[in-house]
Formats: sequence, structure tokens, C-alpha cells
Amino acid sequence: MSHLTSNAHNVSDEGVVMWSDLPARFTLRFMDNKVETPVISDIIRKYDVTFNIIGAGIQKVGDIKVGTMVCDISGDPETVSKAVSSLKKRGITVEEAQV
Repeated sequence: MSHLTSNAHNVSDEGVVMWSDLPARFTLRFMDNKVETPVISDIIRKYDVTFNIIGAGIQKVGDIKVGTMVCDISGDPETVSKAVSSLKKRGITVEEAQV
């Protein structure tokens, strides 16, 4: 794993590898079975939005996997809003920063 993190800017206490120091608008949290499903790919295809992944990682809390992705989502503002709503409906926790 060191070859993956050698170019990273930072590894958070949560185990999220940050590839950039740029601030990101969204933090997505995927619980357990959502970690292994192609949620992001589905959202990109359905809403024609772009994800810029600033950092990501998967941690194990007890027997539960928790995935964290720090990202920006770009596209038409209304479409981005629909994409975020769809993420939430699929059980993804979406935290929006005031960037």
C-alpha cells in the first residue's frame, strides 16, 4: 500500500488518502454493503455529472466497512442537486462543506 500513498499529500486519522490539498465540497460516507456497489458510476451515467475525487479510503469499524470519499461534483447546479439527492436515497451519507 505504500506505493499508493507515497504521492499522497496526507493520510487522515480516518485512513482517507488525500491526493490534493484543495478543499472539496462533499464528503460521502458509504456504509457496509454500499462500499462494494458501483454507486458513483451509476450516478455519473444517470445524471451526466463529473466527480473529482480528492481523497478516499475504506475503514473497518468492528465488522462494518465504512468508505469515505472527499470529492467535488460538477455539472449543471440543478443536476448536481439531483445527483446528491439520489446518493442520499441510496443510503450514502452526504456532507456538504461551505467552500
